[in-house]
Amino acid sequence: MKETEKHQKAFEIYYKYRSILKVHEKMGISRQAIHKWSLAFGWKERCNVREKDINKGIDEKFVAGVVDKKAKMLEELDKLDLMVDQEVITAFTQDPGTGKYIPKFQIEKLKDFVDIIGLKLRIHDNRLKVLGEDIQKVQHSGEIKLYDFSTDKYPGPETASKTA
Repeated sequence: MKETEKHQKAFEIYYKYRSILKVHEKMGISRQAIHKWSLAFGWKERCNVREKDINKGIDEKFVAGVVDKKAKMLEELDKLDLMVDQEVITAFTQDPGTGKYIPKFQIEKLKDFVDIIGLKLRIHDNRLKVLGEDIQKVQHSGEIKLYDFSTDKYPGPETASKTA
């Protein structure tokens, strides 16, 4: 038997309600004929395939949305990290002889400095969380790497000691 427009219409009703009785009520065709059509044209299998296709599309849209949100979060974390670096770097001057950074101010409370370092670590931890890393397994090296404005990039391990 070849599937006609009538069969396709019956399938669409069946797909919507998942009921041979509903197809019978809506189209006025005997339940026995509709049951035969459902077997002949594989309605249950077609419903399953359509559901999988729909779910796949939903999954792809969901994943794309999550990826977009993560990208925006990483962008915001980068901006925050850069702001902290700018504040810290402008608070120091570099000794031309030694290349070491010297604070332009007197640190009155060690807690204030520790809070700044803690902020850098929290930004780093949040970045790892957004990327899906297990922060419990990530060890901090103890070095805080500040943004290097002279090279317009974060320093690698070889320059970290100069900038921290």
